[in-house]
Amino acid sequence: MERHKQPTRLGRPPKQEARNTRERILDAALELFAAQGFAGTSLRQIAQVVGIKESAIYAHFESKEAVFRTFCEQMVTPVVLIQGLLGSELAVVALRDPEAVLRQLAQRIIEMWNTPRARLFFSVMMREGKIGSDPLSTLLLPGIEQIEAQLGILIQHWMEQGRLRNDFPAEHLVWELLAPLANIRALYWHAQATEEQRELGYRRADLHIEYFLQTALSHRMR
Repeated sequence: MERHKQPTRLGRPPKQEARNTRERILDAALELFAAQGFAGTSLRQIAQVVGIKESAIYAHFESKEAVFRTFCEQMVTPVVLIQGLLGSELAVVALRDPEAVLRQLAQRIIEMWNTPRARLFFSVMMREGKIGSDPLSTLLLPGIEQIEAQLGILIQHWMEQGRLRNDFPAEHLVWELLAPLANIRALYWHAQATEEQRELGYRRADLHIEYFLQTALSHRMR
C-alpha cells in the first residue's frame, strides 16, 4: 500500500519548536558573551553557533541587548519575586511561620543562583564589569529593588506580630539575609567554580541562614 506523504508544514513553527530555538539562542549567546565579551559578540556569530540565519534571531529578540535583557529578567524578575517563590500573595505568606518561609525563600534563591546558566551569567556580568556601572546592569536594579521591597513588607508584618525582632528596620533585616548570600554567590557559584567550591558555598549558605534565623527570630532571643 502506498503511504501518503505528510503535508508540508507552512507558516510559523509550532510553539515548542520556537521555544527550543529561543533557548538555543540564549545558550549560545551566553557562551559567547562569556568567551569573548558582550561587545565582541555579534548576532551573526550567535546565529552561526545555533545553526540558523541571523534574520531568524529577530523572530525572538529585537537586538543583542534584548538577549541580555532576557538573562536579567530570568535571573531576577519575575523568577525571584516573593509570590513566585512562595506561591501566595504577601498577605497570605505573612500568616505563615517566618522561620519556615525564610528557609524556603533562601533555599529557592540558592538553587536558582547555582544553576549552570545563572553561574555563567554571573561570570559574564563580572567579566564585563557590568555590576553597578554599566547601563545594561540597570536592567537588574528594578527586580532587585522589588525583591527587597516585597521582602521588607513581609518582614515588617512579622515584626508587628512580634515574631521577628523589631529593634532594627525591616530593610536592614532584608540586607542581613540577602547580602551574605550574594557574597557567597560571587565566591562559590560562578562558571569557573569546581564542584567542591560549590558544595562549600552550600555549607556556608546553610550556616548563614541558621545564624540569621538565630538572630532575627524574636522567640529565640528570649
